[in-house]
Amino acid sequence: DTIDIPIKTSDVFLRKFSSLTPPKDAKEKTEPESFCLVGEELKELVKGASRESKAVANGLSRKLSLNQPKRHEEAKKLLETLKKKRASIVAEKKKHDEERGKLKRSLAARLRKKWPELKNFHHPTVISLYRKANADEVKQTVDGDGSWKRYQELTKKSREKEKERFAIEKKEVLVMRLMRELETIVLEKNLPLIADQETVKRFETLTKLEQLILPD
Repeated sequence: DTIDIPIKTSDVFLRKFSSLTPPKDAKEKTEPESFCLVGEELKELVKGASRESKAVANGLSRKLSLNQPKRHEEAKKLLETLKKKRASIVAEKKKHDEERGKLKRSLAARLRKKWPELKNFHHPTVISLYRKANADEVKQTVDGDGSWKRYQELTKKSREKEKERFAIEKKEVLVMRLMRELETIVLEKNLPLIADQETVKRFETLTKLEQLILPD
């Protein structure tokens, strides 16, 4: 249920020394056609990829119900759709919250007008209003015109919209996680094409260290 995107040191390394597209000053060994691109079909992308990367790419694809060959492109479109949907939900929630805020201020003013003592929370009158004997009078004051009922409805709607927003945000993170993993696969394949041997060796050493399991 986390909305965090895990990042490995090797991921950062690849984004520093590799590239998703052929560099403009490509050397002879770096022919554009030899470059791996994120737009390629998934079955081609995962060839030669690590077992972990394959598991993440395939697992997230299943979880998100993505099945098009060009998986990165499909994921990108889904992300755009989710962002628009989340923006719409946020806008709806904002309307509910604005109306709820106005009602809250109106109800507070109404109560203070009838009981000026409410300005001082320690006044005996404030405590007496919590008693059952005064409940009907308080209820009539705040809900005589249905304002309190409307306030409760808006509160419920706002909470529902917040749940919807968070659910979509979690799905967005899964999509971004998938896209990042596919990009990592591409970057790893392209690293030997643009980096020197020393840099490639450093990356290999780094990945080996990440795979180590510390003793108990």
